[in-house]
Amino acid sequence: MDTTILRIAILIVLLSNKAIADEPKCYSRFDYDEKMIEKMIRAEIKLEEFAKRMDLNDATVGDIKTDVRNKIQTAKEDVSMDLNDFIQKYVANSTGQLEKIAFYASLSDDISKTTASAPLVFNNVITNIGGGYEPSTGLFTAPTNGLFVFSLTVRQYGYPSYGFEGHFSIKK
Repeated sequence: MDTTILRIAILIVLLSNKAIADEPKCYSRFDYDEKMIEKMIRAEIKLEEFAKRMDLNDATVGDIKTDVRNKIQTAKEDVSMDLNDFIQKYVANSTGQLEKIAFYASLSDDISKTTASAPLVFNNVITNIGGGYEPSTGLFTAPTNGLFVFSLTVRQYGYPSYGFEGHFSIKK
């Protein structure tokens, strides 16, 4: 007999003996049915316990999500209140009417070559309320204390003779 077939036959015998050993010993058909019903009831109880644990886990995850959402909302509200308090204190401590300061400027021509430390002069002044921007030097000097917001938009392209590299920054 081939050794592979012999091994398979031995494996089948061992597995069938194990299956028989796991089955309850029964003395009659009634005894067998009773033991099978008990086994099914135990399985059903285990399934219900598992389902309860899953429901509990789902509820716990839901509670955690709700807590995180609430904490995020609270943090947003706190930051908003702190910012509003800061603005109210700043406005309350300022004397009289706040001075309006704003400038908007652009370049009238493309940039060719510049040095790294030289200011980029936006010579086409569209708005300069408060006179803080000096178009001949490209410098802004705040005429009063306050909170200032600056924004810079740059569209970059180049020519092989000049290169394609550029670095821009706003410095205080």
